[in-house]
Amino acid sequence: MSKSHWKVLESLQDTLPDFSKGSYRFAPMVAFFASHTYGMNTPGPIRFNNLDVNYGSSYVPSNGKFRVPYLGVYVFEYTIESRSPRLSGYLVVDGIDKLAFQSENLIK
Repeated sequence: MSKSHWKVLESLQDTLPDFSKGSYRFAPMVAFFASHTYGMNTPGPIRFNNLDVNYGSSYVPSNGKFRVPYLGVYVFEYTIESRSPRLSGYLVVDGIDKLAFQSENLIK
């Protein structure tokens, strides 16, 4: 990098937000991998019965909630299998429904 590039980067440092309390450079790893192997008959948080990974202890099995301990981007991926012709659910953040899904199998 040239000296002029370094000067630009140094000048930008003062304008960047302070991520010292939640940047990927300072925060420990947070991740969980879990599965649910039996049916659910009532609505509510999924309390996974198999918890394979829980780095940072951010997933709380007793209440089925994931707490976000650090500022950052969190990715949730899920697969749902059901024998029921209809299913629906929500991703809830701070008690507010953020993402809804619904599926209906019309093939009989």
